[in-house]
Amino acid sequence: MIKVNVQKLISQLQAVKDQHIPDEALRKQLYDATREVGLALETPREGVERIFYAPLQLVMAKVASDMGIFELLAANEESSKSTFEFADVAGADPVLTHRILRYLASVGMVKELGDERFAPNDLTKTLSIPGNKAGIDVSAIAHLPAWAKLPEFLARTKYQNPVGVQECPFQLAHNTDQSMLGWLTNQEGMIMKYFQWLAESQKGLGTWLDIFPAKDLFQGSKKDTPLFVDVDGGLGHQCIALRAKYPKTHGRVILQDLPHIFQQVIPLKRVEVMEHDLDNEQPVKGASISLSITTLSGQLILNRKCIDILRNIIPAMDERSVIVIDAMVLPNQGTDWQSAQHDMHLMACMAGMERGVEQWYVLLDAAGLKVQDVQAYASALPKSIIMAVPK
Repeated sequence: MIKVNVQKLISQLQAVKDQHIPDEALRKQLYDATREVGLALETPREGVERIFYAPLQLVMAKVASDMGIFELLAANEESSKSTFEFADVAGADPVLTHRILRYLASVGMVKELGDERFAPNDLTKTLSIPGNKAGIDVSAIAHLPAWAKLPEFLARTKYQNPVGVQECPFQLAHNTDQSMLGWLTNQEGMIMKYFQWLAESQKGLGTWLDIFPAKDLFQGSKKDTPLFVDVDGGLGHQCIALRAKYPKTHGRVILQDLPHIFQQVIPLKRVEVMEHDLDNEQPVKGASISLSITTLSGQLILNRKCIDILRNIIPAMDERSVIVIDAMVLPNQGTDWQSAQHDMHLMACMAGMERGVEQWYVLLDAAGLKVQDVQAYASALPKSIIMAVPK
């Protein structure tokens, strides 16, 4: 065992805090190592405190967001603010405001300078971004109650996987028979916040277009050639990204989803909007890229339901068509904490599931498809594309 000079190590780690690490893989390696060491150094009492009070971070982020704390700090990165300035802007009690700021500083959401003055750090600025502010609202209002109902739901179902988007802890938490997306649509402004947050959460991860050879498939395309169909595509972020990457390519780019989703969609340049239910056969024939399914992991756990969705697409495919599934592909062992918690979130809110590579192979084979390739495109998370064609 290597003997480490702990005092020297502490000094080095303190120095790292202010150091920019341009190599993302190295930064991630250091982050994972320090997190693992931090957990190993915890006393049992510290571990219990961390677990018992973890939900408070989201709750207090919501309080701070509602008070405008993150935006106020981020608006002027070079200056600090006093407790009284925050209280004055929010019309809040200064004593309460200081208690809130003190907590935020303790978990790294803001920087405490002393003498009741606070300044922004990188996380403050990140949380002030509109997409993340929207994510705080959606997570606190819609997701947190569903997470809290997981124990009751699983006990009721004798610890079986949820079986459908309208039969999971989300319905129990919100006393509804609607799916999460259906419920959000009926809450003023919430579905737009949800999609706004989804778009923000993908920034910096890269996209499947970084590695997929779409240009090869698009060769010889004409104005009426169907290039890309994004099934269950929400507000059309994938379609927008495709058009941005291949601006001179001729052909049709088609966004499909349900009517209530399209009520939120602004007109998209060179993108067709088409109402389509996944339970029906795919109406667009011969698309080069048949679809970009995030639905299979994000909303539906039942293999038989996923199989039905895929089988509805196969008759529309020709010899050039390929199905592209944009999803996490989990390792057999050593799943990172972000992916694991995302899996639990999907279970609670959408009856969803993140799959391992073998599970994807089994699912696609049962639907009558064969896997052409699986390629990872993000280093921060195991985001991958799975390319499949009919057998």
